Amino acid sequence: MSSLTWLKNSRVIKTIEMHTAGEPIRMVVSGYPELLGDTALERRAYALRHCDNLRTRLMQEPRGHKDMFGVILVPSRVASVGAVFCDTQGYATMCGHVVMGLARYAKDSGIVPTGNHSNGSDTVVTIECPCGVVPVTVSPDNESTFLSVPAYAFSMNQTILVDSIGSVEYDIGFGGNFFAVVKSEKLNINLNTASCQEICDLGMKIKRALERSVELKHAVPSMEFLYGVVLTDSGGSNVREVTVFAEGQLDRSPCGSGCTAQVAVRHAKGLLPVGETEIFRSVKSDLEFTGRVAEIVDTSSPSDKCLYKQQQPEREGFYPVIRVAVTGKSYYSGEAQFLVEESDPKQNGFLI
Repeated sequence: MSSLTWLKNSRVIKTIEMHTAGEPIRMVVSGYPELLGDTALERRAYALRHCDNLRTRLMQEPRGHKDMFGVILVPSRVASVGAVFCDTQGYATMCGHVVMGLARYAKDSGIVPTGNHSNGSDTVVTIECPCGVVPVTVSPDNESTFLSVPAYAFSMNQTILVDSIGSVEYDIGFGGNFFAVVKSEKLNINLNTASCQEICDLGMKIKRALERSVELKHAVPSMEFLYGVVLTDSGGSNVREVTVFAEGQLDRSPCGSGCTAQVAVRHAKGLLPVGETEIFRSVKSDLEFTGRVAEIVDTSSPSDKCLYKQQQPEREGFYPVIRVAVTGKSYYSGEAQFLVEESDPKQNGFLI
């Protein structure tokens, strides 16, 4: 290259790089175009329609990889900061591992005052996500606990026929996104020894079958999609699990919103009382989140009930609606500046 003068005219996107329990966070802090809208959900829709090439540029190769995950910081009228989540295939409506990391960054960077909790030591950060406002408490040792949006079991103890697998029993829970929960012991796979590709292939076969057969319902139509499949190896209080999400991405962490959905399902089955803690450990990073039912949500208002109606027609009424507290820890791994050379044929990324 004879000259680097083109660098002066290139749009530079600056990021903070973090991970939570091994799952990456590429946090866009400057250089992104303004995402228009009054809410994080509207800004998410704007990003999809008007600048999706920047998502693929940052998430996919050569700057990212198939399993990359990111967040674009946006202004919020109702919270400390807003968040638009993104991955290599699209935009999630909630991401637990990201809100944990974002809360720590908000504390460390001065977005919120340190020690603003009533106890004088913890720091509370409110994050407007596309699914709603999520409060996060960061302890002095940088452990983050988020309180979920209303979570609930959508369907339980259902079966579906999956090509090359057979009959699969599943539950579906909502924890900001919809997740299916499947016990791996009934699938003839050992999560501890199976390759990532084997796990992804299995998870996507189940996800595709459910997408074809199950109609999800939510008061916000843009949230009516199955984001992932959680494969677990235990129904006890120490769950080893892995989540396959989006279009075959494998979560290195125990997946915060997936844990929320699992807690909602287990509570609906009478297996997890209010206040009792469950441990979720990733089979890939061997790191854990904890989850517990923090409170019961009052759904007596008729206007609320459409949010939470379940998929089982034979069951009257509604499953319990709860808020789940999920705890984990995030770490910094770097900071970066990304730019593009206009003649680059792969300037907006690619996947292999």
